[in-house]
Amino acid sequence: MNLPERLGKYQVKALLGQGAMGVVYQCFDPDIERTVAIKVVHPHLQRGSSGEESVERFRQEARAAARCQHPNIVTVYELGQQQGNDFIVMEYVQGEELRYFLETGQQFSTGECLHIAGEVLAALAHAHQQGVVHRDIKPANIILLDNGGVKVADFGVARLDQSELTLAGNMVGTPTYMAPEGLRGERVDFRGDLYSVGMVLLEMLTGCKPQPQELFSRPVAEFVGGVLDGERGRALPASLRETIATALADDAGQRFESAQAFRERLLDTARSLDEERSALETLSETVVARRPVALEHASIDNPRTEWPAAMLETLEQTLAGYVGPLARILVNHSATRAGSVEELGRVLAEKIPDPGEREEFMTRFRHCALAHQCSGEHSLPSAGAKRAPASSTCMAERLSAEQMEQLSTLLAYYVGPLARNLVQHKARSASEPEQFIAALGECIPSERERAEFLARAPSLAG
Repeated sequence: MNLPERLGKYQVKALLGQGAMGVVYQCFDPDIERTVAIKVVHPHLQRGSSGEESVERFRQEARAAARCQHPNIVTVYELGQQQGNDFIVMEYVQGEELRYFLETGQQFSTGECLHIAGEVLAALAHAHQQGVVHRDIKPANIILLDNGGVKVADFGVARLDQSELTLAGNMVGTPTYMAPEGLRGERVDFRGDLYSVGMVLLEMLTGCKPQPQELFSRPVAEFVGGVLDGERGRALPASLRETIATALADDAGQRFESAQAFRERLLDTARSLDEERSALETLSETVVARRPVALEHASIDNPRTEWPAAMLETLEQTLAGYVGPLARILVNHSATRAGSVEELGRVLAEKIPDPGEREEFMTRFRHCALAHQCSGEHSLPSAGAKRAPASSTCMAERLSAEQMEQLSTLLAYYVGPLARNLVQHKARSASEPEQFIAALGECIPSERERAEFLARAPSLAG
């Protein structure tokens, strides 16, 4: 998509993300020289019969978050407007959604889970004091920071104590994490937020969460009891199992009396754990080690390599077999950063936790990349190969058929049956043996295998 140059006084630098409701940009405030994030609602949502309500809901998000000035809440600076479209100027946060870590199979320690939930509850305790009920606490709205900190984001469906925008009977939020009273269309108060935190905590600790259809077909206590009686549930301290059951009580009156009371119960459990290092320290290391590639988002100033769309689609389908629906995000994000075929393969493979599956993916990636490289339709960037001058005699004219066959056989050991086409293609674009061998080597993603090939190939091209 084409990025706007400015939003009000703010200089648009990059696209951070987009969804059904709006777009978020990374921007620069020239007056005080700081980076901010700006959320813009999609223009088409502001038109028609429901447009007025969408605009009011967007403004309410700004008002709700602006009330809540707290270290664990993403700060809202101002509500602006350009050409009739509202936008929210927010704190630019260096972190990643908890959802990403859960979807990629990250298992947090018990201490880390308690730390994350405790920080969310600290944010909610403050919000509730300001008369704000979030109503959509879920992993996608919980951001883990590089320093181990936690921030709550997106007050898009929050209820203010004086607001009449959302009335009883309107179900808002995300069903998996929504309190039973919300699923029934009843009015949700602060205890609905506590339930949502309890469900997120249960998912972090056990890897289990209910499907929406389950919530409508059986009591939540039945689901919670089954999870806590499972292998990972039974391994939890008895006090923590009791805390989760209390937070997830079907009757809101049986839950904790406040976010602070819930948080204090978690702090008591955390103090009883026998963990050598603090959860803040270990969580910081986990976030940095397992976060997605640190993006340099496709920006106006530094446009990235244009990758063949067909190749990215194939990679998305391949990666989905290992990481699920997150594949599209990972491929798109990695493609904006990678400057070569080798780097693209490496950063995608790093997102697959299992070493065996990672190696299997690299084999499939190698075939995909080489298929596009050999098609002749696109020239994929490599880390070191250079094109031969047009006036030079190419290696295809200098090598014998026997040498070409020997090189194809050697390369096939590393890249499979596409080796023959690859040797012919590279031989036509290289003028010197060293350049030719280097170009072939760059097609082997594994550093160890590439070094092995580069040690054996020169004798065949001399």
